[in-house]
Amino acid sequence: MVSTTPFVVLTNAVSVALGGVVTHVAYRAHRRTDSRPLRWLAVGLAALTAVGAVGVADGLLGLDPAARRLGQATALAVGFGMVAVALYQQVE
Repeated sequence: MVSTTPFVVLTNAVSVALGGVVTHVAYRAHRRTDSRPLRWLAVGLAALTAVGAVGVADGLLGLDPAARRLGQATALAVGFGMVAVALYQQVE
């Protein structure tokens, strides 16, 4: 049987890299415009990117499944919460 672990780690690593790029662009937009919604969007995207980082860490370090699930669920909740804050804030 072929192990899918290397493919999963690679896929998560690519997701983390792309998430980092998108987060960086959102943060730069915040710095350029001093927009609070863009700041919260960048924070939310960073937290969502952390979900992939937990997946990479799990693949490389073999995290405890309960710790992995807790880390991913927490990062997802924080990330989507921050994106929601960004979407509902009024631009000044």
